Amino acid sequence: MKSLVITLLAFTTITLAAPFAHGAGMFSFQCPENIPTEQKQKKALSDFINWAMQKYPNITTEQFVALRLEMLEKNKCAKTLASIKSNESPEASNNRYQCLKGNGSLYFSSVGGEECQSVPLEADWVNFRVEPDLIVDIIPSKVVKEIDGTKIWSQYYLAQVASSSDGAWKYNYVKSVTKYFCKTKQQLLIQGVYYLNGEIQHERLSNESIIEEIEPGTISELILDYACK
Repeated sequence: MKSLVITLLAFTTITLAAPFAHGAGMFSFQCPENIPTEQKQKKALSDFINWAMQKYPNITTEQFVALRLEMLEKNKCAKTLASIKSNESPEASNNRYQCLKGNGSLYFSSVGGEECQSVPLEADWVNFRVEPDLIVDIIPSKVVKEIDGTKIWSQYYLAQVASSSDGAWKYNYVKSVTKYFCKTKQQLLIQGVYYLNGEIQHERLSNESIIEEIEPGTISELILDYACK
């Protein structure tokens, strides 16, 4: 997995001027090392997350992290930047949180806050992607290379409850085995188990599935690239 610095360089930052508009008032960025208590630091981070989500509703996790780093650099937050650099590791993206917006809806983030709770990794699983509406994990040890493609075990956490195409059942977590066809850029769901708050709602087997084209810019394309590298 990419280190924090590589991830930040891979995405375009959002350039803003401080202080920022924040609701009816203004939001002023402060270096974490200049905030006296841990409780106030968490409150400042929570305010920053809420401001960013309101200002940029479609902001990705990577763009948020890049925005946060940009403001740390602009405000010369040397101590915090040094701490980030010293803690870089391939596991940096394994920090995943489910957070509550001001309107009561949920989203995922790799940066925690006052209204956030950790989403722990299960044994053998590795975090693949964190987006505001989705977390994706895979099991690298179970990747199976075949002549025409690759099988991958994956699991998906959804921030919001979704419905089946016919509306018969709902789900917010999926565990699946999918075959990715490298040459044709297609996928076949071999098995998928759909859960709602930990309870199984539906199990889909390969005899119910068809080979599907993988759309550009989707999570499936990212997993295909990983599977076929």
